[in-house]
Amino acid sequence: MVSPNPLPTFAPGTVINDRYELRSKLGSDGHVYEAHDRHFDSTVAVKLLDPVAGESSRSWDEARRLEKLSSRCLLGVLNADIDNASDIRFIVTPLVTGGDMETMAKNLGLGLHNTARVIRHAAAGIDRIHAEGMLHRDIKPGNVLIDGDTVLVSDLGYCAIMDADCTTDANGTWQTVAPEVASGGRCSISSDVYSLGATAFYAFSGEYPVSLRLQLTEQIERIKSGDLRELRDLAPHVPQSVATVVRKSLAMVPQDRYDSVEAFANALASAMDGRRDWQKVAHDAHALCVAGAPFKTQGKVLVCAERRGTGITIIARHESSKRRVKGCADTNVQLNRLPVELRRIVGALS
Repeated sequence: MVSPNPLPTFAPGTVINDRYELRSKLGSDGHVYEAHDRHFDSTVAVKLLDPVAGESSRSWDEARRLEKLSSRCLLGVLNADIDNASDIRFIVTPLVTGGDMETMAKNLGLGLHNTARVIRHAAAGIDRIHAEGMLHRDIKPGNVLIDGDTVLVSDLGYCAIMDADCTTDANGTWQTVAPEVASGGRCSISSDVYSLGATAFYAFSGEYPVSLRLQLTEQIERIKSGDLRELRDLAPHVPQSVATVVRKSLAMVPQDRYDSVEAFANALASAMDGRRDWQKVAHDAHALCVAGAPFKTQGKVLVCAERRGTGITIIARHESSKRRVKGCADTNVQLNRLPVELRRIVGALS
C-alpha cells in the first residue's frame, strides 16, 4: 500500500530534473500537475508518485517498460524517471481534456450501455499492461479518463513487474482494493480483476461497494471480510445477469473471480446484450428515478419514485406524452421496499 508519509504539495515554479516546470495542481486527488516541458516547449501532465512501503525509489525497473507501452486504451507515458534532487518517482503524460469516471459517474452512474463500453475499453488497456508482465495495482474510477468515445486508463506510475509467481508487492486505493491485498497479501492479475469490478460497480451505481459514509476503519474491515453492498439495491435498473457478473468479479476468493480483465469485460457485454439501456436521473423531491432509452417499438420512459407524505409512489410515464406506461399502475411502497419494486417495474419494461 502507499506509504503513510505522502508527498507535500509543490509550489508553482518548481522544476523537476531541470526540465519540467510545475505550473498548477490538477484535481484534488494525488499529485498531478500541469507543467511546461522546457525541452519540447510543450504543456504536459506530471504525476509525482507517493513512495510505496517496501519499494526503493532509486530502483525503478518498470520505468522503461512504461515508456514502451502502447495502446489506444492507455494514457501514453512520455517519460518515467526519478527526480535527481529528491529521489521522487514521476511520470509524464499528455495533458488530456474531458473528465474521469469518478467525477462523471458520481451518484448517478454512467448508464448501462455506456458502462459496459467504458469497462470494455479499460479492460483492453489493463490487459495490455498484463501482457507486458506488469500489474496496474491502482485501478479505480479516478484513473479511467473519458472524453467522448475515448477511454484511457491512466496513472500507470504504480505498475509493477510480476515475480515468477505472477504477483507483486501490495498497493492500491481502499475503495477498490481487493480483500487479500487489504489484508496484507500481494497483488495479482486477480486483484486487478477485483479492482476493475469495483470500478464497474461504481460506474453502474455512482457509489462504491462499501459506503464512503462509514469511518475508514469500518470500510477497511468490510473490504477485508467481503461485506459489500448489493449492486441492485443501489441501482435497481441493473439487470440481475449484469449484477451476477459484477459480483463474480468481486468474489472474496481470488480463484472464484474471472481469470482476466478481458474475460470479465466480455461477460459484462454478454450480460447486457439485447437489453434496454437505463440510466439513473435526478429529479427534485424524488427518492430515485431511472430513464429507459427507446427500445424496440417503445419510446423513452421514466420510472420515478415520488415522495408523498410518509410513503413513496412509483410512477412509470412515457417521456414525450407524460402518459402512464401501459401495464404499470402507480404503486405505493415503503422506502425499504423501493429497490424491489423498481427492479420489478424496470424488468417488465426491459
